[in-house]
Amino acid sequence: MQPVMDKADILNRLKDAKPEFARYGVQNIGLFGSFSRSAGRPDSDSDVDFVVRFKQNATDFYNFMNLAYYLEDKLNRKIDLLTFDSLPENFKKVVEKEIVYLEV
Repeated sequence: MQPVMDKADILNRLKDAKPEFARYGVQNIGLFGSFSRSAGRPDSDSDVDFVVRFKQNATDFYNFMNLAYYLEDKLNRKIDLLTFDSLPENFKKVVEKEIVYLEV
């Protein structure tokens, strides 16, 4: 499988991910960074940035890591996965301006 090339490719590959998101207790998840701004270059080693919020009582290492592995496998590209709660307030504002939410 080819690595994802752009935002549309990412969204297309994850359009059927609802069952996996539910399995890992995802409340909401969004794409941010260069790929959300359509600035990610297909020929680069740029990773894909996601930020996630888990449902109450679903935030654990197992769900976090398995979600990260799932995303990397599905996109065939390195990803960075952060939680909303781990973001410093000033960075949250930057992320919120460019986030593209996925359907969960």
